[in-house]
Amino acid sequence: MEARTNYREALDEFLTCFICNARYNTQSRRPLALFCGHTFCSSCVPHFKLVFGQLNCPIDHINEVRTAAAIPPNQHLLGIVGTMEIACVYHPNMPADFYAMETVEPLCEGCYDYFSGLTLKEMKELVFPDFLLAKIEELTRLPAVQQGLRSNAALQGQVTNIRSILNNEKQKVLYALQNLSKGLNAATTRQLPVKPTPAPVAPTHYRLVENNVYEICRFRRIVPPATQATEESKQWWVSANGRQVDAMVVWASVPINLCGIGLGKEVVPKANSKIEYVDVLRGTTTQAQQILRQYTNTAYSGPDPQVMQLYFSQAIPLRANEKCTIKVKPVGRGMFYGDPSSRIEPLEGPNGSVFYFDDPAYEGGDFQNGQSKWAGPIVKLYFTFGR
Repeated sequence: MEARTNYREALDEFLTCFICNARYNTQSRRPLALFCGHTFCSSCVPHFKLVFGQLNCPIDHINEVRTAAAIPPNQHLLGIVGTMEIACVYHPNMPADFYAMETVEPLCEGCYDYFSGLTLKEMKELVFPDFLLAKIEELTRLPAVQQGLRSNAALQGQVTNIRSILNNEKQKVLYALQNLSKGLNAATTRQLPVKPTPAPVAPTHYRLVENNVYEICRFRRIVPPATQATEESKQWWVSANGRQVDAMVVWASVPINLCGIGLGKEVVPKANSKIEYVDVLRGTTTQAQQILRQYTNTAYSGPDPQVMQLYFSQAIPLRANEKCTIKVKPVGRGMFYGDPSSRIEPLEGPNGSVFYFDDPAYEGGDFQNGQSKWAGPIVKLYFTFGR
């Protein structure tokens, strides 16, 4: 059983994108083979240029000379993914990413919001008849079988047919279970239910921490849920060679004393990951006059879905509507960040105050992360009211 479990884990890793941790499919997350030989999904690859300044492999940092659109798929892997793929019951042209435990329905990402009240599992957790598909992959790795596949077109066809039969049977079994659970016949047209209206939520973007210090957040959610779309992944990737910065301009409608920031913790802790420095600058560019520099070469701590509280050695008084730029130069990879879909601007603070945020004018040799879409890891402010 242990060997079986390890094999399934290895197969899952083989079929999963290293960056977004989502299963490859034949549509939105096709496996693309970079020049260096590493494979990533088609949703992640276009963003490498935003992160590294050029299209580099995030593992070995070898430059990919082709554009993202010109990178070919990993055909062998795409073939395996295609034979194991199940179609969404409501959108037959889209691969299913989840299945509903209560109704046994395969659902694509576009269906997710319609069924948020159900128990949704990732499709890769569905095991029937994965044990047979796994056995096929195991057999096709045997040297004698590989030699036979190279020289025998009929044998190749048989393997393809077996995979197709298993995949079709899997789809038929799921479809039959859906009919059984709903008392429907096979000719019944599937209709999406009415999308549920989310219940209104109270503002959660600020709270009193201690001793008159408030914490205020640019986002209603810090870490996106695992089911969020791939292009809004949970991670903000940091350049391994340390050329990248994150920065934001902040100002308030009332006088405040800026006490610190909240910075996204690491997704994958690394021994050499650190905060090279945190700067507070007077103005709206990354090269403005420096007010304070702190946290030089400070290590990141912990992979928890939270933020690190980084308090300054001295509070920085800001007049009403006085703008300053907070700039962080991190070295490492993979930090949690604010969920772009819950970004709030301007942001109401306590006692009727209003906070404003902006992306700074980048100057010098710094590398911008592109906040408007990916939203870097500076997500919270700590302050007291000024006089």
